[in-house]
Amino acid sequence: MNVNAVRQRIPYKFAAEPEDEHILDEQEQEQLVERFRRQNNASNQRHLIGLQIVVTLSCLLHVIYAFSDLTSPLENLFPSTIPDSPLPLSRPLAMISVICHVNIIMDMVPNNPSLNELHLPFKLVYILAWGALPPFFSLLVGKSCNTTAWWCFLEIVSGLVFFVRRWIGQADANITGLQKIRYTASGA
Repeated sequence: MNVNAVRQRIPYKFAAEPEDEHILDEQEQEQLVERFRRQNNASNQRHLIGLQIVVTLSCLLHVIYAFSDLTSPLENLFPSTIPDSPLPLSRPLAMISVICHVNIIMDMVPNNPSLNELHLPFKLVYILAWGALPPFFSLLVGKSCNTTAWWCFLEIVSGLVFFVRRWIGQADANITGLQKIRYTASGA
């Protein structure tokens, strides 16, 4: 065997891909951006409907909890061997959670003038801060994992709403950015 044949380097050649040399004119650019905008709006609408369903279900669970025997709904799914008493001030905390949920739901309804008059003044950041207090209090008084996890629902739901809204805002900003980088193609 020849040593030169072993050492000889054969460069790997990529298959030449045909390049798209088509330059979009102003109308084609506008149509493309408009198509992206429609797709983005449809995606945003699906995300908002999903969020409304999640927040509404969580709100209903809190309403049921407030008017029941104050047993954590998670206790039915994951029964514990040690009975746990409810968190002190459970009913007022549950009702405040319901108010926070209703505020989130009303904030997600787009431009409904009748709801805008009823809009509560809570910002999502304050709801996130409020949602952290009951689980902390539950840990502080030594409640079970089920009770602590139950009181995390408002925090989880409001955090989910916060991040999905942020993603929606970023997607809208990306569409606006596409609008700004359009170019003018000189015609013949």
